[in-house]
Amino acid sequence: MRRHGELALASSMLIVNPIAEEYAIAWQELEGWTARAEADAAAEKVGGKDITPYLLKRIGELSGGRTLAANQALATANAGLAARIAVALRRISEPQKPQGKDKGKDKGKDIRMAARTTLRLAVDSGAIETKPVEIAVAAAVIAGWTGRDVAKMEEHIRELEALGVKGPAATPLFYRVAAARLTLADAIEASGDQSSGEVEFVLIQGNDSLYVGAGSDHTDREVETYGITVAKQMCDKPMSREVWPYEEVDNHWDLLILDL
Repeated sequence: MRRHGELALASSMLIVNPIAEEYAIAWQELEGWTARAEADAAAEKVGGKDITPYLLKRIGELSGGRTLAANQALATANAGLAARIAVALRRISEPQKPQGKDKGKDKGKDIRMAARTTLRLAVDSGAIETKPVEIAVAAAVIAGWTGRDVAKMEEHIRELEALGVKGPAATPLFYRVAAARLTLADAIEASGDQSSGEVEFVLIQGNDSLYVGAGSDHTDREVETYGITVAKQMCDKPMSREVWPYEEVDNHWDLLILDL
């Protein structure tokens, strides 16, 4: 569950909790009671919103109360499992207190552990030499469908739909990806041969400044046809080592050209 959270997937997680053996019912028995209850409902012309409570009650009668006892036992077991999961998640998210001889030095401060990646960048601010900066990235978000030219954006949406990629329900859309996917490497490894890049500008928030760079939203195109969020998680996101202070390019933003 912790890994699922770190990957920031938009999907849900299914947790299966088997019923205690003493309350288990063979599927053949349950199937017979259900068929009998459905036949009785049809004979009594029960339908609509009344059908579910009727079937539950009738199956309970036919089983001699065994299905009711099984449902109650499962509800209790599910509540217990949910409580244990909640306690475990709480322990994972609790601040870690400093231990040993350094305990006094950081007294009163919370030390929180977070999945992150560190980028060692070079800031170009017009000087002869670039200035090194190190930024610990705790979260990464990909912004999609952010173009200000609505006509061009809609044209691109139609192009993707022709390739089998479902269009967005609204624009813009934001996709969280693992921060560890960000890389300054010269090459990345991809699964299969159905991935490709998209040249994009990159905004990086440092401790005291916002920086602009260039990067690629590398995406698995085959997976994209049935799951855009998953497709974006599958590939590393290479970006430029050299960045610029946003405040120095803000006034001529529309004149910037991405050229790799």
